[in-house]
Amino acid sequence: MGRVAVNSIYLTVEKGAHNLFGLLLVVGVARLLGEEGLGDYAYVMSLTALFVPLLDMGLNNRVIKAVASRGPGARAAASDAVALKLALAPPVLVVMGAAAWFSGKSAILAAVLLVGASTVAMSLGDALNAIFKGLQRPIYSALLVGGLNALIFVSALGAVGAGLGLAGLGACYFLCRSGFLGAGLGLVGRVAPNLRPAFKPAIRRDLIVHGLWYLPAPYFLGNLLNLSYMTTYFAVGEAESGQFAIGYKLATALFILASANLEAILPALTCRFQDAESLRGMLLRTLGALLGITLLGVMAVQAVAPVTVWVFGAAFTPAVSAVRLLAWTLPPLALCGLAHTALLAVDRQKSGALIMLALVIVGTASGIVAARFWGPVGTALAPTVTGCLFAIALWTMVWRETGRPQERISE
Repeated sequence: MGRVAVNSIYLTVEKGAHNLFGLLLVVGVARLLGEEGLGDYAYVMSLTALFVPLLDMGLNNRVIKAVASRGPGARAAASDAVALKLALAPPVLVVMGAAAWFSGKSAILAAVLLVGASTVAMSLGDALNAIFKGLQRPIYSALLVGGLNALIFVSALGAVGAGLGLAGLGACYFLCRSGFLGAGLGLVGRVAPNLRPAFKPAIRRDLIVHGLWYLPAPYFLGNLLNLSYMTTYFAVGEAESGQFAIGYKLATALFILASANLEAILPALTCRFQDAESLRGMLLRTLGALLGITLLGVMAVQAVAPVTVWVFGAAFTPAVSAVRLLAWTLPPLALCGLAHTALLAVDRQKSGALIMLALVIVGTASGIVAARFWGPVGTALAPTVTGCLFAIALWTMVWRETGRPQERISE
């Protein structure tokens, strides 16, 4: 088995642990807090997730590429990523709190601030994880992320069960993710002490611009799903959005799982930068495998969707149709993610980022319009339709760029 395949397995385990414990926590929250409570919880997680790209700025991908290339700037790339995250954390937390204020619920405001602070810690930890991925030793990422999510699940479910509500759940996120950051620092110090970044806040225009271009596909596409859910939350109310929250959570989990190997594919494609035949061959093999896997995943969801009622309870019967509908977001969004990763590898990150940003804007606008005419069903359809259209545009660009490696000039 090749290194890329082995690394993909570890990264899939990492994302699988994140998704599994996340879905189990959704079940627990639904059972303990009901439809409205689940809708509020999903809103908190969607709102805080929107700010992850602002913290990461795509610099984790820059770290992966710098470490994978074994260049002298690898430690500087890691330090730059940490510096920008630290500098942006305070204003991001202020904006999160201001957005949560308009919910009119003190429990949501407290949860957003706590989960938001935990998101900062998680983002810093992800910069350290990027070092392991660049070294092509993602087993450490799998262990760290798996342990983190197991702790969040156990502690958060205990807090909600003890009657501490959303605020208690948010406190668990903060404590566990802070521990994740500390563990990552310790592990980097043992595995690659020469790459351990400096922790000094700094904002540089070149980092922001460069980082925005390197934002990985899951940040764009995950935010499309988050914005789509938030449209449902405000358009139809907390109770009905709680039914669709299950479908959106599953769709996001499936996409994260399917795109787990993108972080393993990026350094592999980068190494094939100047070999058009090898580059295209790997892309075609990966494209076929990803399309097949995602379609099988959709078929599996259609078959097992009725289990939703058994897991969540009879009150969530309408969620079955939402789960089936939102599963169809998986194939087009996964293909968009692979195409964008290929553009990063061939130094067309600026063009790729602009197309992905357009995808998010068009998809969100389409969902808002669809909500007025067809309700949450129309909103849920928007990401699938938009993803199909943009997948065509992205893959047209990929095929054109990978056919002329000798002419490439880095953006």
